[in-house]
Amino acid sequence: MTVQEILKTAKEAYTFGHEYLKVDYMGMDVKFRMNKNHSRNHSRNDSNDMHNLSLVNVPASGSNMNSYFEVETREAVFIQKQIWGVTNWNQAKKEIIEFLSDIEYQN
Repeated sequence: MTVQEILKTAKEAYTFGHEYLKVDYMGMDVKFRMNKNHSRNHSRNDSNDMHNLSLVNVPASGSNMNSYFEVETREAVFIQKQIWGVTNWNQAKKEIIEFLSDIEYQN
């Protein structure tokens, strides 16, 4: 999918309150986790063979902080990112565009 196609699909999913969206970007699987009010469980929500972006709709506090890390494999560098305080589509769109840009840069 192109960035524009992903944004259109993500906007629909975000607006309707969907919590998960999987897309293909640059031949790689990308998973968006959005409209969630708690952090992700890395062992349950993330997969090291896909890119994962988690958009949490409550502010960061205490040990709940934004995170970013990379998992390098033979096939690609997979990005795992979590952002707190994403409460509307404009914020989500900004984070999605930045995430897709990170994927493109690393691969």
